[in-house]
Amino acid sequence: MKIRFPTRVTLRSLTVSMESGVKIVADKASKVFFGKWNYVSRLANIEVYDGGEIRFGDRIFFNKNFSVVSRYKITIGNDCQFGPNVCVYDHSHSYGEDVPISKQGYHGAPIVIGNNVWIGAGCFIKAGTTIGDNSVIGANTLVINDVEENSVICNKVEMLLL
Repeated sequence: MKIRFPTRVTLRSLTVSMESGVKIVADKASKVFFGKWNYVSRLANIEVYDGGEIRFGDRIFFNKNFSVVSRYKITIGNDCQFGPNVCVYDHSHSYGEDVPISKQGYHGAPIVIGNNVWIGAGCFIKAGTTIGDNSVIGANTLVINDVEENSVICNKVEMLLL
C-alpha cells in the first residue's frame, strides 16, 4: 500500500484492510474517510484533488483494479460491493477549441452511492449521479443517470446474453 499525504486520510477504525499495490493520493486541501471493515483489493487507485472529498461507509468491498477519483465529493454508503475494474469519477475534462486540453481544467458534480449497492465488473459511474439503496448495477454498465432505490440496471448487451 502506498499513501501520499497520510494526514489527509482518516480511518474510523483499524479494520480497514488493503492488499498490495493500493495507491491513495490526497492533495493539500482534500480528504479521504474510510469507515469500518473496508477491504480494498490489489491495484486499487483512490485519488482526491482540488479540495475534493471521498467518504466510504462501513463494510465495503472493493475488488481489484477499482479506481475512484474525486475533485468534488463522492459518498459511498454501507454494505456495498464493487467488482473488478470499476471506475467512479465525479469530474470530466472541460473542452473548448481555443485552449489546449491540458489547460482547460475540469467540471463535475458529486456522486452518491447508497447503502447495500452491488456494482458489477467494469462499470463506470459518471459525475452527478446518485445510486439508490439496495440497487444492483450489472457488469460493464455506464451509469450516466440517477438510479432509483431497489433497482437492477444492466447493459443492453448483457441482457441479450442472459
